[in-house]
Amino acid sequence: MNLDLLKKGSILDIANVVRALYHRSRIKELPILERKLYDSALKLLIDEISFSLEKTKDDVEELVFSKLKINAK
Repeated sequence: MNLDLLKKGSILDIANVVRALYHRSRIKELPILERKLYDSALKLLIDEISFSLEKTKDDVEELVFSKLKINAK
């Protein structure tokens, strides 16, 4: 299901994949294929946001993880 969402290419779908896999990884370690999917989706999300907001990838990565951590509580 996550792979199908990622293939759609919508930024919201990509964000949903990142969020879902991030929260699952906090519960237990992701299998290798899901970890690769998470890494790919996260990179794509950061690249898209970085490009659209004209911010550095490091700044966007900090922003993404801060939002993920807030929602995890």
